[in-house]
Amino acid sequence: MRSRTATVLRIGGELAIIVVGVLIALSADSARESMQERRAEQRHLEALHDDLNESINLLAASDSSRQRIFTALERLLNEDLDATPADSVTRWVYDGLFQIASFEPRLTALADLENANQLSLLTPAVRRGIAELNRQLIHLGRLEDDFYRSQQTMIDPYLVRETPLTPILAVADSLPIDARIAASPDWSGLQAREARNAMAFKLSLGKLATTRRVLLRDHMETLQGLVGQRLQELDGGWEGA
Repeated sequence: MRSRTATVLRIGGELAIIVVGVLIALSADSARESMQERRAEQRHLEALHDDLNESINLLAASDSSRQRIFTALERLLNEDLDATPADSVTRWVYDGLFQIASFEPRLTALADLENANQLSLLTPAVRRGIAELNRQLIHLGRLEDDFYRSQQTMIDPYLVRETPLTPILAVADSLPIDARIAASPDWSGLQAREARNAMAFKLSLGKLATTRRVLLRDHMETLQGLVGQRLQELDGGWEGA
């Protein structure tokens, strides 16, 4: 009886050791997998943080360039062109006829995340921020594509036809400002109702897009803050590990 009891105890002990060993191995595997996921998350977040920073800077530079165009259009609409120095009007025409290009963000890290199907590595707050960013980029892209096409097909071609400085504007980049003045400035084409309507339309479309771009920049900055906060949490986790 005692021998049987001892055998049972021995077998039970061996089984317990095996179970404990398996649990330890599983725990080690889980910890290793968790560490690998945290490292992958940190790598993706660092790249995304850098991309957001570059995109915000690109957007700011683009907005500055657009503002010069808007200022030129506003002056052409509001100033008395006959009472304005010809070189000033020429500069406004030159700036106002610049085509406004669409904004192209630098978000390769986000594309890499989506292509690798690793968005699940990120926190819910960051994933929601990315979803909202994608939504805003789609809406802004549609608006700016329409704006860009309207410039190419309607607004700028008309203004070029109506502008008495077309030959000068064609080589304006290579000329000093005082060489861009027409011999006998005639601004009647620019002051005609149709030309003013075209300029006002371009200005209003541009400012509508600018409003959307402000919202986009604010959201990118908010998302960048969320990403930076999560990176700090991960750094703290490594220090405690």
